[in-house]
Amino acid sequence: MMTRALAVAGSTLLVVGLAVVGRADVVRLITGSTVKVSGGQISGTIVSESPLEVRIKPAVGPEQTIPVDQIDQVTYDGVPPSFALAESRLGAGNLQEAAELFGKAAAEAKGKANLERAAQYGRAAALAELGLVDSARAGEAIKALEEFVRTQPNARQLGSALLTLARLSLAQGDTERAAAVLADLKARVPWAAGRAAVLEARVMARKGDHEGSIAALDALVAAAPAGSAQAREAILAKAESLVATRRFAEAEAVVQRVIAESDPEDDAIQAEAHNMLGDCLRAAGRPKDALIAYLKTDVLYDGARDQHARALAQIAELWTELKQDARAAEVRARLRQLYPQSPYAKAG
Repeated sequence: MMTRALAVAGSTLLVVGLAVVGRADVVRLITGSTVKVSGGQISGTIVSESPLEVRIKPAVGPEQTIPVDQIDQVTYDGVPPSFALAESRLGAGNLQEAAELFGKAAAEAKGKANLERAAQYGRAAALAELGLVDSARAGEAIKALEEFVRTQPNARQLGSALLTLARLSLAQGDTERAAAVLADLKARVPWAAGRAAVLEARVMARKGDHEGSIAALDALVAAAPAGSAQAREAILAKAESLVATRRFAEAEAVVQRVIAESDPEDDAIQAEAHNMLGDCLRAAGRPKDALIAYLKTDVLYDGARDQHARALAQIAELWTELKQDARAAEVRARLRQLYPQSPYAKAG
């Protein structure tokens, strides 16, 4: 999600740091973090970063070690203007320009290892978002992510990079690459094992083993904290297999649960959930109800660009199905205007 709550993936998975000029490095913790500090953030000097933890020396007090999975954002002192501008372009959805500016920032950050890595990952993450809305750019994004993983094995962003690479590979139908990346992720980044398991279940479903996928996802939901990102991801993945096995009522119920329990301002999860609800209702032979679900993505959650493009394509198809050709043509025109390189626009 690119505007109201940044995502690649997650949500979550594409954060590279908020670029503002300050007098210290700042580590901001996720909501509900197990690390308890005043104000939910720590200011000071980052001593080291790894795929597992960030060590920071506050201005006052002893050095602190923060697990990576407890970190929301990292702000670096002394970022170049190109980095700040790249963040701005990324947030506005100008993915190509963001990737170019992150590349420039990486070159300008030579000698500042943490900042250089953040800019390199920012470029790869922007390209990954681009690859999700334009399949012709997926290869470039995969190459950038693979290069980052190869050249920055000790980066804080390694887990996010591998998760994004697995998701992009799966979106391209390359289940073998996705499975290999996920195995690598679990071996190198233990905190990401739960999220990797959700994607492994999606790989199973993509290969046709929906019952095995559902069983694995049920186990993950049972083990995950209620309302957690991992639980939501697992439930939505389960809904896909429920639809594939024509258990429409059960699929609708679990998706409605995600919608009700998630932050209404979280574009990434709400757009995915409403589109999944639309898929379920459409497959169940309820086109008007499906149309309403997709329209909510269009009107309320257009910040999730790949899901928004998918919703527009579904809305156009449903207007045609409902004999509203003029409305269908209008939506297709919007789709081509907003996402000219999207496979959804090309398909329409």
